[in-house]
Amino acid sequence: MEDIGKYTSILGIDDQTIDRFTLQAAARELTDSNALRACLRVPVANALTVDIMRRAGDERVYYRNLCTCKRVWICPVCAARISERRTQSLLALLTQTDESMRHDVDGGLVLVKSLKYHVAMATFTIGHKLKTPLSKSMSILKESYHRMWSGRVAQKFNETHGIIGSVRAFEITTTLENGWHPHIHLLLVSHTKFTLELCTEMYLRLGHKWIREVDKSGGYATIQRGVNVTQGNDALIKYIDNAGQKIARVSMDKTPVYEVGKTPAKTAHEGGRTLWQLLADYVRGDVNAGILWAIAQSQLRGTKQLLASNSLKALLQDPDSLNDEVAGIIDVRPEDICLAKLDLNEWKLVHRWGLRGQLLEVARQKGSNGVLEFMNKLRTLSRSSTRIPS
Repeated sequence: MEDIGKYTSILGIDDQTIDRFTLQAAARELTDSNALRACLRVPVANALTVDIMRRAGDERVYYRNLCTCKRVWICPVCAARISERRTQSLLALLTQTDESMRHDVDGGLVLVKSLKYHVAMATFTIGHKLKTPLSKSMSILKESYHRMWSGRVAQKFNETHGIIGSVRAFEITTTLENGWHPHIHLLLVSHTKFTLELCTEMYLRLGHKWIREVDKSGGYATIQRGVNVTQGNDALIKYIDNAGQKIARVSMDKTPVYEVGKTPAKTAHEGGRTLWQLLADYVRGDVNAGILWAIAQSQLRGTKQLLASNSLKALLQDPDSLNDEVAGIIDVRPEDICLAKLDLNEWKLVHRWGLRGQLLEVARQKGSNGVLEFMNKLRTLSRSSTRIPS
């Protein structure tokens, strides 16, 4: 695994955080994914250099000419990239406004802007105990949800409440007290504002139907805990916060935090841990957290993290943002600046020493000169070392 801080002091780097590349290295230890093993380590075919790029107009830096795995569940680096594009795509749609001329109190005409789309979020979960296998809970949850939104009843619900599209996100957390907690967030989009009265009506209708469907699937749920409906801007913020899965930097002595866009940092509620938190705890030495993370990954194969209705996809300016294979591609823009080009031997040193994240941070803070100084120190360190990491 890429060892945090082992070489940073020698290279004059103060950053001691668990970055995405370290989480990715931990994920490689816990999975058998060949795509993950190559992700941002192996140069693409015919590449002669690995380039360090700065995004034009801001401080973001990234690598060019490296393979990416595009695995949103298991790769924290690709998950961050994919979630960023999804977030921007959804926000671009859901913050659109209509303009109209209206009379003010004095009878004059004024230009008024109003949101074109309105949102509510429904969350679905089932009852579970500490020893309930994740496979069982996921099976019940998926089966219940499928029946919930299949057929004429679901179509009538959407028509009655003016819902023109939706996006479903799947999430798993776990707690020491209650075990696995798989749940589904559903963002509902309408041209009509979701009032408190409307959300209350939706909550009651969805809640009673959800209890019946879960019971048919062999599980149990209550209306108090099985379904929750949130209205308005709070729904959009909570949805993006839960579904985005963008990974921020994680301090060695702090709980991992997850943020999307400008939403507040978020961890799982009530002492729970998200999958990324489990992975970070594994880096810190919690072997059981690694076991739990691997169990979750084995059950998530074939599960879409985000799934949009066809009607909502048609509204998006960037529908490819919901396709992991497309959204996971590194977006290299013509106006971006190349800070440095590393030949393949230099790149091999960087990733063998586990310093991919640290090098990007140096590039972000100190630019081309910082990268040159970093590489000179790394070459000196490699010559003086009795063993190069593999």
